[in-house]
Amino acid sequence: MTIRHVRVITASLLTCGLAAFAPTNGRAQDATALPAEKGEATLVGCFLQENINNHDRYVLVNPTLGSAASVPEARCSANGFNSMVKLERIKKRHLNVVNVGQMIEVTGKLEKWHQGDNDADNIREMHVADVRVVPIVPPRTAEVIFTPVPTPEPPAAAPAPAPTITPAPEPAPTGTTGVIEKKHKRLPKSASSMPLIGLLGLVALGSGLTMLAERRRWV
Repeated sequence: MTIRHVRVITASLLTCGLAAFAPTNGRAQDATALPAEKGEATLVGCFLQENINNHDRYVLVNPTLGSAASVPEARCSANGFNSMVKLERIKKRHLNVVNVGQMIEVTGKLEKWHQGDNDADNIREMHVADVRVVPIVPPRTAEVIFTPVPTPEPPAAAPAPAPTITPAPEPAPTGTTGVIEKKHKRLPKSASSMPLIGLLGLVALGSGLTMLAERRRWV
């Protein structure tokens, strides 16, 4: 075996070793996206209770670094132990204000990450100093602004035509024979016959007196 073969075999073994180590290290640290060194930190995640090494422990699932006034949704689905942070020294007064399944903001001292023999040993710990519930505010959907279409006004009614006054037809002239008929005018019967009767009585009386006078003269 030459020196060249030894170098090739050594490089191959080194490459395989790095490939086998990198996924484990990367999975443990990239799952939480938290700094590897210890120190004061503020984390936001879902508050759950999990069984770790046959013990019930309070954990923070899917933690993110930094404070938050609200979150759009509750992310409580754990993707293995690497997505959890174990909450230590959490006080009873903290448990009185939060419930399992809520999104919370935790402030405290985050311990250094270290790799153990199994996944349960890879869970990072945080010594809790303060806990606050983070409200869930779903994102607002785009609002559709409805602009009503103005209804056209009906056309104004045409004014009614003025009534047409038809003059009455003149009577047709009647035909005549050409002879002008004279109409006799009659006086109204307004006089009485009593004066005439009185006059006749006076004439008769005068005649009688005259005849009587002539008779006496001849006797």
